[in-house]
Amino acid sequence: MKAALLPRMDEWGDCRARAAGFGTPDEFVSDSLERILAEDAQHEAAVLEGLRRDVSPLTLCQQAG
Repeated sequence: MKAALLPRMDEWGDCRARAAGFGTPDEFVSDSLERILAEDAQHEAAVLEGLRRDVSPLTLCQQAG
């Protein structure tokens, strides 16, 4: 995949890659995308788990006055 970045984003990515110990900015981007994919998978699993549970009606809590 090829991506074009705005100059300020390119500079920021280079800086972050070096600061995080990546050999190249490409490694930094690949790692970032892997993390996003893992988060997406966790979110999807949580949604699917919620859909498998029994559904109960929503109720409003009333405070004692």
